[in-house]
Amino acid sequence: AFDWLMILVLLISILVKLWMYFFNRTIGKIISSETLMATAADSRNDVITTAVVLISTFLCRATGIYIIDGIMGIAVAVFILINGIQLVRETLSPLLGKVPDAEFVKHIQETVLSFPGVLGVHDLMVHDYGPGSRFATLHVEFPAEKDVIEAHDVMDQIEQYFLDEEQLLMTIHYDPIMADNGEVEAVRNFLAEAAVRFDERLSIHEVRIVPGNTHTNVVFDCVKPAGFDRKDEEIREYFSKKIKELNPNYRCVIKVEQSYV
Repeated sequence: AFDWLMILVLLISILVKLWMYFFNRTIGKIISSETLMATAADSRNDVITTAVVLISTFLCRATGIYIIDGIMGIAVAVFILINGIQLVRETLSPLLGKVPDAEFVKHIQETVLSFPGVLGVHDLMVHDYGPGSRFATLHVEFPAEKDVIEAHDVMDQIEQYFLDEEQLLMTIHYDPIMADNGEVEAVRNFLAEAAVRFDERLSIHEVRIVPGNTHTNVVFDCVKPAGFDRKDEEIREYFSKKIKELNPNYRCVIKVEQSYV
């Protein structure tokens, strides 16, 4: 049924949705919100589907072929279905917690390492649920000889910096490292080089040496990237063989960890 009031309502709807599209897209770009960008896309799709309804209304009135309305309806339904799936795919990761951008991860690591006394950073996990809702946890290495109160003060400074400058709520775990122990340092360097030879994406941290009566345990964590196709047991066997090249009395105690960045 053709009605000029209906045509007016459709035109007003198109104009309102156009304004909503530009508004949400502009704000979404300013605050880097994928949710608002998806809302803008939804408004754009409403403009397209309403325009199709408007066009089909005029075509049916002009030609008298009312099957056009049904064909247009099917086309709109398919369009909504395809775009709905696309919007779900685009917004699902931010809602569930997406993998952080590599540059952002690098920025966090370099910033933490710039604070006095920090030797290394590992086990970084970033939970990004959109602007204003970002959280991170990481382990920060300090020399074991450093005063614990001083190290804790540095960690407080790091947490406050990210909260003020990045709006990132960070929780830090303190890891003391025996930086002045020559044997530990030699083992750490040897394992780091061995890890790169096995696969440059592997990394080593928290190396400790525990002497015993018959052998010496070399305890450390090995971090593998997401999607790593080599088995954990293969990694353990590799390091167990390599460490004996350095010292036959060494025995590896390895914890293989999954990287989440």
